[in-house]
Amino acid sequence: MQARYQIYLYFDGNQYVANVPELDGCSGTGQSYAEALACAEKAMATWVFDAINTGRIPPEPSKDFVLKPPSKPISKSASTPIMRRLHQKFGNLTNRQLMEKIGIEGVSPTTFSGAAGGHGKRWVRLAIAISLGEMPSSLWPHLSKTTRDRDDLCMPTDQP
Repeated sequence: MQARYQIYLYFDGNQYVANVPELDGCSGTGQSYAEALACAEKAMATWVFDAINTGRIPPEPSKDFVLKPPSKPISKSASTPIMRRLHQKFGNLTNRQLMEKIGIEGVSPTTFSGAAGGHGKRWVRLAIAISLGEMPSSLWPHLSKTTRDRDDLCMPTDQP
């Protein structure tokens, strides 16, 4: 049997979540456990692929594939507060549906989720910031000052 990363499945009150704690920030969400698990599988493949392409070695799975409920609060990912705010504003939607509401096309739901955590494509972060009516620097204070300043400079002038 091939060793696999552990996946914790749970319902966070708005959506089903499949979290992969061994891969920092890697998770999937959906309107069912199956959809969340499928999104997490894609996110895991992307995470490992990106790690290899950037010269990092993916961690070895600690155990065989296990589905179990979390024993403690799971998501401490940087995207969680932003995703909660997007769900409060637009409703209980999948990442794909949120992207449609915001007007984001041509990226995967995983890329969108990463941008919500402050990573990845600047234009996706900016679209999220515009939809929430806030400056990127206030949404992602953990980013470098240079990145925060560049993101803020790209915002339309009629934003706060």
